[in-house]
Amino acid sequence: MSMSLADRWIVFHVLLSVLVSLAATCATRAQEGDGARSSDVTEPASDESVGSDEVYWVNPAGGLFGEGSNWTGGSAPGSLDAAIFSLGS
Repeated sequence: MSMSLADRWIVFHVLLSVLVSLAATCATRAQEGDGARSSDVTEPASDESVGSDEVYWVNPAGGLFGEGSNWTGGSAPGSLDAAIFSLGS
């Protein structure tokens, strides 16, 4: 599948937004001393709660990765979800 230049620009913009957001979050946590600790990690209660959903990007104009309105279902993908960018014509 070949992507148009406009589609490539959208994907680039989305990925750049994700990186900027992640960098800002890391910088804020570093300043606040709120780093992840092993005691903060919890295991799922059962295997039923573990799974992967496909969440599709629906905003062809770009936007923030963490903004729920840019995704199917109204929320951004979680760590176990598959983020799908299918903006081809």
